[in-house]
Amino acid sequence: NAMVSGSKAALQEYLAKHPDSEHKAEAQHKIDSIDWSDAINENTMESIQAYLDEHANGEHVDEANDALKKIKANTVQAEDKTLVTTVLRRFFQSINMRDEAALTATVSPLLTNFLGKSDATKADVVTFMNKIYKEDITNMNWRLDSNYKIDKKEIGDEQYEYTVSVSATQDIERTDETKEKHAQYRITTKINPDGLITALNMTKILE
Repeated sequence: NAMVSGSKAALQEYLAKHPDSEHKAEAQHKIDSIDWSDAINENTMESIQAYLDEHANGEHVDEANDALKKIKANTVQAEDKTLVTTVLRRFFQSINMRDEAALTATVSPLLTNFLGKSDATKADVVTFMNKIYKEDITNMNWRLDSNYKIDKKEIGDEQYEYTVSVSATQDIERTDETKEKHAQYRITTKINPDGLITALNMTKILE
């Protein structure tokens, strides 16, 4: 009756009442199949992990691990966003402080593209920072908005590259009050698995 019902609760009740039954393996197999079917139908990290937690030696463990890896490779997780936001905040905070060492620590030795320049170096990044600090600028503050758009791509075994788009506001204090004090930019960047910027471009948003 438990097998015919196809109910996990009925099967569990049967096993509880008959722990030494000759049909124990059949019941366990059926429960494993039911849980795996539910997990793969939902197809989320939570559902797959729930199956693995309940069936550490289940019949579908290998499939579950493969499914989990596939979902992870295509879904931006909380730790991915933390990595991305941390890297970009450090980059712009370094510019705010005009700290060359801190700035170059956020970028790879060779960037595929930096503000339109191919194969840019750390020195090119420092040059950019010094260039935007005009003589009449007394203070600069970059603020990143929260509208991150993040895509991830697996480029190695559980190694991911992130393509990011976010807007940023540049606030400037000048000795010449007639000049521009605020500007908004769209930032597009790529970040490698080591948490280093490998490409970065900025487009001014016209109001």
